Amino acid sequence: MLRTKISVAVSLASFALTAGAVTFTPGTYKEKVGGHNAPFTVMVTVGNNKIEKIEYPDNLETIGVGRVALDKLSQKIIARQSLGVDNVTGATITSFALKGAVKKALEQAKISAEDMANLLKNSEKYTELPAEVKTDVVVVGGGGAGLASAAAAHQTGARVLILEKLGVLGGSTNVCEGGFNAVDPERQSKQGIEDSIQKHYEQTMEGGHGIGNPKLVHYLTDNALDSLHWLESLGVQFKPEVVTATGALWQRTHRPATPSGNTYIRAFEKYLNAHQNDMTAYTDMEVQSLIKNEKGRVIGVIAKNNHTGKVTKFMADKGVVLATGGFGANVALRQKVNTGVFKDYDLGKG
Repeated sequence: MLRTKISVAVSLASFALTAGAVTFTPGTYKEKVGGHNAPFTVMVTVGNNKIEKIEYPDNLETIGVGRVALDKLSQKIIARQSLGVDNVTGATITSFALKGAVKKALEQAKISAEDMANLLKNSEKYTELPAEVKTDVVVVGGGGAGLASAAAAHQTGARVLILEKLGVLGGSTNVCEGGFNAVDPERQSKQGIEDSIQKHYEQTMEGGHGIGNPKLVHYLTDNALDSLHWLESLGVQFKPEVVTATGALWQRTHRPATPSGNTYIRAFEKYLNAHQNDMTAYTDMEVQSLIKNEKGRVIGVIAKNNHTGKVTKFMADKGVVLATGGFGANVALRQKVNTGVFKDYDLGKG
């Protein structure tokens, strides 16, 4: 379980160097390894008795996911002088790839079998949370929706805890293209694009085959531009031109100035880092159940530390926000309502 300083996650585990002096042949050793997205090279620099540097300059791992795992694990390995570190949940392929490459590089550095055995011993020691933690708002899920909810709640004056079951923040927002649809007279008028909130509403209903909740769709389209401006206030930068995103029905898609939906996550992480006194994000914490009072109101959650198996009650005085995954993550629900061309793919027939 990690309590994160969001931009660079820091483990609660105690850092401890492997006992005894490990001997290497000094130098820089390279290993090519298969990553999640593509093969990449890991370069490990060692001195006589120390792993000094781990680099992976040509990696194509996903921003906010695999690249976070590379940074977190390499920092742990160097800090502890140990390969006995846990994989980053949600980026296990990348984690295995890096640790495997480092191991082979150290073997090139003529490490003895005994020393390697010592380096492979588990060095993780996780600090336990109290049995109960109290705050104002608990947000379940550290993806785009959860982090946006957390920032918005904090701006109303609330103390906020975020619980994420994976080892990285960002969820599916990390791997999306980041297009944001909003009627925007300032940008659209410069491109000669006529648009209206009513048109956005009608096209959104049409895109959902008319089964969307009109009140919710109105809320989405009526507030889209204000939401875009709110994101800009947090540091998200959008390109000056709008486009028509794949699947969209009009030219109102705003693209982040930097690639992918991780743009939003970086902005939320920056906000969280700036307000650490009353905002905390815990990764590797899986929420198992809701806590209700005698009137049936949700007042907290019970979450399990995925590393230790210990559970903690997180009590919320002002509310619990569930942001545990979008519609696309629910295969059973997709199968139930999707009567279009992609149904066979959901059923495994396509």
